[in-house]
Amino acid sequence: MIEYKNEGEDLVITFNRRLDETVQFQDLKPRLSQRILFDCHQLEIITSAGLQKWILWIRGRDPRLQYVFRGCHSRVVEALNQVRGFAPQDWVVESFYWPFHCSACGHEEEILLERGKHYIEAGRENARFLAPDMLNCPKCREPMEVAILESQYLQFLHAQKTTKE
Repeated sequence: MIEYKNEGEDLVITFNRRLDETVQFQDLKPRLSQRILFDCHQLEIITSAGLQKWILWIRGRDPRLQYVFRGCHSRVVEALNQVRGFAPQDWVVESFYWPFHCSACGHEEEILLERGKHYIEAGRENARFLAPDMLNCPKCREPMEVAILESQYLQFLHAQKTTKE
C-alpha cells in the first residue's frame, strides 16, 4: 500500500512494508515547484517487479521534478547504487539506515543517518561522513561492527545531486 499526502510544498509518498507486483501507483501530475518525497522508513521488502513499477512511475513524471528519498533501508540503497535508471535526474537522499551486526550473538541493528548531520555529499565543498564504526549490542553488550562494505554502500552519496534548500 502507498499513501499520498501534501506536506507544505512537498508531495510525500509513504511506502508501507512491501513493494511488489501488486503495488499500484497513482497517475499524479505534481507541480514543478513540488518535491516528491519518498518515505521509505517502513519499507521492508522490495521485489524486482515492485522496483520496476517504481522506476516506470518515476520515468512517467516530468524529468524536471526533484525527488527526495527518506529513511532508506539497505534494499533502497542497493537499488540507488546498482539499478541503472532507478535514480531520477534530480534526487537526494535525506536519510538512510546504517546497518550493524554483532558477531557474538548475531543481533542486527540499524541506525538512521541524516543528511547535514551525519553526512554531506562528496560533490560539495567540505564533504564529510560521520557515522559510528561500532555500537554496543543492546542484547549482549559486545561491540557491533558495520555490516556492509562502506565504499560500495555509500556510492549513492557520490552520484546524487544537491537539493535546493
